Amino acid sequence: MTQPRYETGDARYKWLNSMVTAAEGRIVSGTVEYQVFALAHG
Repeated sequence: MTQPRYETGDARYKWLNSMVTAAEGRIVSGTVEYQVFALAHG
C-alpha cells in the first residue's frame, strides 16, 4: 500500500494537486503494477 501525491504547475493537471489517493502495488512478470484509487469525502 502507498499514498501517491501529485504536484504540478501545469494548468491542465492542476486538479491533481488537490487529489487524495491510495494505491496497492504488486509485482507482475518482473514489473511493478499499481492500482490507484481516488478518495472522496462524502
